[in-house]
Amino acid sequence: MTSFLDYTQKKEVLDAVSARVELCLKGLGISSNEWHVNIRTYDLEILASSSRQNFVFQINKLLKTLGLSHVGFEHEDLDRCSAARAICATYCALDTAEGEYWAFQDIHEYGPAYDAGIRPGDLFLEVESVAFRPPSHPAFQIPSTPSVLVGTHGDHHLLKQLVIPKPRSKRLLSASKTPPAFSEPKNIVCARTIADGVGYIKISMFPGSIGIDVANAIEKAVDNLGDVSRLVVDLRGNGGGGVGFMRLLDLLADRAYTVGTFFRNPHKANEAPHALETFVFDSVPHNKSRLFPLAARFFLRTLYCKLSHKHLCVRLEIHGGPRRPFHGRVAVLVNRHTASASEMFVACAQEQSLATIVGEPTAGRVRGGTKTRLPHGFQLMLPAGQYQTAHGKTLEGIPISPDVEIAFDPIAAQTGRDLQLERAIEIVSSH
Repeated sequence: MTSFLDYTQKKEVLDAVSARVELCLKGLGISSNEWHVNIRTYDLEILASSSRQNFVFQINKLLKTLGLSHVGFEHEDLDRCSAARAICATYCALDTAEGEYWAFQDIHEYGPAYDAGIRPGDLFLEVESVAFRPPSHPAFQIPSTPSVLVGTHGDHHLLKQLVIPKPRSKRLLSASKTPPAFSEPKNIVCARTIADGVGYIKISMFPGSIGIDVANAIEKAVDNLGDVSRLVVDLRGNGGGGVGFMRLLDLLADRAYTVGTFFRNPHKANEAPHALETFVFDSVPHNKSRLFPLAARFFLRTLYCKLSHKHLCVRLEIHGGPRRPFHGRVAVLVNRHTASASEMFVACAQEQSLATIVGEPTAGRVRGGTKTRLPHGFQLMLPAGQYQTAHGKTLEGIPISPDVEIAFDPIAAQTGRDLQLERAIEIVSSH
């Protein structure tokens, strides 16, 4: 680890953050007046930071005042990240007689937490003998083998040894020189038959900008379920990713639909049609050899927009496929951790009546993000663009309400029951 910065260097980084945020807010059509006030409120504490860890914490504290998703500040040598990204698990606050604790909510199959025997409903008590209770969050090093103390059904406390592996590969187009602090479960897509004629498919994330691998895995998993007459799609804990979800929409639909439109400059969303140029993305390729023609087509359209002074937007469309036995009998499970690309899928499925949405309201974090290098090895993530559904709805900051709302019950989960899944099975079985 390099030595920490002096006052002048910290000021240089803070000024760079401020300038980038101002450009971002301008692009989003948001006034920067409040941002300037917040900088004056937080700058003394930021510049007084005596360690890199505290410096990063204080700037992220400032960035939270923006109230935007896909915002973050880190150093390129970062080797720690959240539970969702490191151990493939999410958690929520739970009130108990002894006070408030974290309770595990989503445990992605064959991820580090799952392999260690942690299950939904278990209390998340300690990491490496350090206690964490709401609102404090733990961070995990990648790779590492941390010990986690959990509370299980019957007030038993068990020490679990987790194995967090190295990331499988470097993320393409990353600003970082090092592999991303990101862990994936061994199987991102899991599928099985869970009741008579009811298929179940769990997708933990949609990795990759285009998502060819996950799209192919989804299609294979659905095909392997055979002629199931009902289907439950589980997107709980799915934090999003790329557009691989479009293949799943194709499998649920028997005709063409518009999914939504991404605008690079949000305040241009209401521009007159002649001022906009639309790039239509209507299919996730089955093999990577098709990526080059796709990239070339996008580059030419971007170049045309620059020369003609138009604003480029990307419209997502699906063609649908042959009629399947489960069409009209599909439920999609969501919760507060269902975000980004997953919400694009959920919004389309709900608007086009492709599925009944079951569970909790989603995260309301849909904007994409871009990462920029700053002086002294720091990196800044800021939101980019705006997404609108086919019906013109903006999802950023507005969680999607499920058709059938049912909260996660940690107490029931401790006994092995999944009330949300049980309700989804009831719904698809009633048709």
